[in-house]
Parts: sequence; C-alpha cells; structure tokens
Amino acid sequence: MPPGPDPLVRAGRVARIRSVVPRSPDTLGRAGVARIATVEPPTPFGGAGNERALYLRYGCTKRSGSVEWTPESKVFTMAAVMLETTIAGSLPKPAWLAPPGILWAPWHPAPELLAEAQRDAVLVALKDQESAGIDIVTDGEQSRQHFVHGFLERMDGIDFSRRVPMGIRANRYTAQVPVVVGPIARRRPIHADDVRWARAHTRRRLKFTIPGPMTIVDTLADEYYHDRPRLAMAFARIINAEARELVAAGLDVLQVDEPAFNVYLDEVATWGIDALQQAIEGLACKTAVHVCYGYGIQANIEWKAGLGEEWRQYERILPVLAASREK
Repeated sequence: MPPGPDPLVRAGRVARIRSVVPRSPDTLGRAGVARIATVEPPTPFGGAGNERALYLRYGCTKRSGSVEWTPESKVFTMAAVMLETTIAGSLPKPAWLAPPGILWAPWHPAPELLAEAQRDAVLVALKDQESAGIDIVTDGEQSRQHFVHGFLERMDGIDFSRRVPMGIRANRYTAQVPVVVGPIARRRPIHADDVRWARAHTRRRLKFTIPGPMTIVDTLADEYYHDRPRLAMAFARIINAEARELVAAGLDVLQVDEPAFNVYLDEVATWGIDALQQAIEGLACKTAVHVCYGYGIQANIEWKAGLGEEWRQYERILPVLAASREK
C-alpha cells in the first residue's frame, strides 16, 4: 500500500486528519496522483491551519496481478502545488458600522459601543474570507476609518484635532489631514489587540496591513520635521517596533501598504526603499508590499485617464523592490 497520512501527523507536517479516501492498488493506474485524505496543516502557533486535500504522487509496477509501490511514491498537500490566496487587506464595512461608499466615513455606533461593533465586523470579515476559500485572511481593516490615519491616531506628535487641507499623491486630490506638531512617538501597542482578536477567531494564517513610511508622510501635514526622508525613517522605526509586537500576538504576514510608491518614482529609489527596509528589518514573519493606483474616486479616475495607453509605473518600481530583498 502507499504511504498514508498518519506518518505526516507524527512528523508534525499535518495537524489533523479530517477524512480518509479509501484507496487500493486495483483502483489506481500504473502512475499518477490520487487524493487520499483531507487534512489540516499545522500553523506556526499550534493547532490546525487551512483545510487541505492530501494527495499521493505514485509510481507502480504490476507483478503477478499485484501492485508494488516504487520509491518515487510520496505524499504531498495541495499547498505545495497551488498559489495561495489573500485579499489586498480592506473589505467594505457593514452598513451598521459605517455608511458605505464614503472615504473617511463616520462611525454609526455610539462611542461606548464602537469597539464591540468593530469586533463584530471583524468576525463577519473573517467568515466571508473563509467561506470564499481565502488562505491568508485579514481583519478587513474594520477598526480603521482610514488605512493611514487609523494607524496614526494613537501616536504622540500628531494633532488630529487640527486637520488642514493638503494636496496628496503629488497634488492629485486634496484631503483634510492631521498635522505633525512635535516628535512622533508610539507609547503603547496600536494594533496588538486587533491581531489577538482576529487570531483567536480563525485557524487560517493571518495577515495585517500597516501603511508604509512614504505613504504616511504623504498623508500628513508636517510642521515639525520639514524633511520627508527624515520623517519617513522616524515612522519606519515605529512601524518596526509595532510589527514585532504584532508577530508576538500571532501575526503570520505583515503587509506594508505603499500606494505612494506609484507616484514618487524617483524618491522610491533614493529614500523610499530605505525606509521600507527599516520598517521590516528583522521581523520573524513573512512580509509583503502593496502598491496600487489608488481608490476609485473621481480624482484617481481622472489621473488614470491621463496616463495614456501604457501605464509604466510598475516598470520603474518593481525592479527596485525586487533588488531590495538582497540587502
């Protein structure tokens, strides 16, 4: 008979066998692949991860009416042969949490009920992703009003009571942004509780998104540092400290969101990559970088209409990103 899934459990490669598909040599051809079980691989934090089909790749020869399994027979999971899926990070918020279709949408629940409502929305987001078969899930950014400002609200040195109009993404559109008024500092963890909540309610691998240093700098009015690269490096150190605590809380993948990379192409090479490297330095988790062409708002639609038939931004920045992994 072929090697079964039980040895994989003992070896720690499989956390739990969900079901076994009976197989005998007579039901198999001379060589091929057969599903023999449904299993759950282990996660780095104990327990089981995504449910997977367990397959046997085998070769065999017939002798005297029987089948002998050759040394090439081996068991593997589909995780070894398929691309794993995830989402960019955010999901629409339920209408009972915030009005849909609005950037910087206000919260519906009263302040004393907001945290509970956000946690409930995270559970919905996790369930939606699991039902869709997503391998690496996120909290859907349900506790953040905006992907940048949601990270900055609990830092020192940033005045959110004083928002000013500022052109962002190379003046593509104007937004009301908070002001840097002093040295920025993170006094306590920002998103550790969010990661713990999501980690406790899914067995899938967990990803969390944090805005990158260049994008943060481009979404604030700076009245203190007056130096974008220096401010970006200060934020990079804060991101790194925060990310280390998120990993300790159970995070599998950190995604750094850098849509500004698609705008300031020269600055990406001169200081954007250095700030990004500082942000992810020494992290004991997988890291990813998200670059995009922005929200589907009218200002972005008009900008894209002026890019011509060929959009060449990725041609400039992706080689720089790829080379940065060698540092």
